[in-house]
Amino acid sequence: AIDNVAAARSAVRHLLDLGRRRIAFLGSRTGRERQPAHLRLRGWREELTAAGVAPDENLVVATDGYGRGDGAAAMAELLARGARPDAVFAYNDLIALGAMRTLAERGLRVPEDIAVVGFDDIEESRYGAIGLTTVRPDKQAIARHAVDRLVARLAGGSVTEPRRIRPGYRLAVRESTGGAHTVAPAPGGGDAD
Repeated sequence: AIDNVAAARSAVRHLLDLGRRRIAFLGSRTGRERQPAHLRLRGWREELTAAGVAPDENLVVATDGYGRGDGAAAMAELLARGARPDAVFAYNDLIALGAMRTLAERGLRVPEDIAVVGFDDIEESRYGAIGLTTVRPDKQAIARHAVDRLVARLAGGSVTEPRRIRPGYRLAVRESTGGAHTVAPAPGGGDAD
């Protein structure tokens, strides 16, 4: 898996670099500390704190699931709280796309009023009316490492010891944060024990 904390920090840093300071997080979950949602929320908090911006927990909205409807509902809840952000970092692209739908229905413009960043770089993020800025995990590296480890194990190789592999990622900057369809390098990972 990629480093979810570092990837989230890159997404939030992008928004901060654009001058955004009221950055919401949609898609938080309670439960195990190592779940991706928890790690991405941790990255959101760490990057805001590092930039001298106090994380506003009123801008964090939990979701029941991770689909478009969950994102639309989370954005509606956030706006109903009266805690209007100037940017949103969503747990995944589906939540981000649902949030963008709610923003459009409320007459708020993306990115002029609220910039939006997702996570995963699903195909839909590239082809919506507004292209979604998103964290793009190196899915080929993830698959390659998984298959290599499986083949080694099936061949009787010594792969019994746990090893953390950190494939890289990039930030795909698109219209939802004011960019065009470009891919900006972000610090990725590599192999780590």
